[in-house]
Amino acid sequence: MMGEYYDWVNVGKKEYICPSDFNLGNKLYETAFAGNHLLGALYSLLSSEWKGDSIIFLGDETNITEKETNPVLRSLSLERQAWREPGVDADYVIDNYTCISGLFKASEKEVRDEIAYIIDNDFEYNIYGIKRENPYDGLFIRESRFFRYTINHSKKEFFDIENTRLTYTNEEGVLTTRINPLPLLMAFPGSPSDKCTGLWIGDQIEVSDTAPPSGYDDKSEEYGWDM
Repeated sequence: MMGEYYDWVNVGKKEYICPSDFNLGNKLYETAFAGNHLLGALYSLLSSEWKGDSIIFLGDETNITEKETNPVLRSLSLERQAWREPGVDADYVIDNYTCISGLFKASEKEVRDEIAYIIDNDFEYNIYGIKRENPYDGLFIRESRFFRYTINHSKKEFFDIENTRLTYTNEEGVLTTRINPLPLLMAFPGSPSDKCTGLWIGDQIEVSDTAPPSGYDDKSEEYGWDM
């Protein structure tokens, strides 16, 4: 899993966003710091078009096995098997889903350069779903959005990013940033040493600046990992 690269994938809408489009690393831990623009784009989508959808933070080297019982992972695996082309599940996503990173202003430099490269080299693939006569139409128009609460209605639990215990410190022990647990909670595959890996895959997730109703369990100090 050391070299596994991840994308945020919406299985129902057949869309995804890619960390490298936001000038970030694609490994599991490289986009976990709170306030980065990839998570801002994800939270913006979760508050609008992707609200209530089936989301996975999907790695690019590990196939979903026949033993997997999570219905969202099983659904994606069945899609890939019906495709009947070689490769892992992530290859199927890249070839058949649309990358919507370019909707966001924060992705403009990387996505604009990638689209120009595709056009200049007359490549047939079109991961961004662009029209070549006007390739940047409708792109780079949205801001990243950030929310305090990430709420799981399926499990009736949440975390408050202002109260998570998960932080990164440098070698001198100085706090440098706060970690957001959502990538690990939605990751497949994830860290085998962390009990919360993938626990929220397929659940109904809401993001909000308003605390959830009473009866929801606050997991702010439990979920995630220490860096």
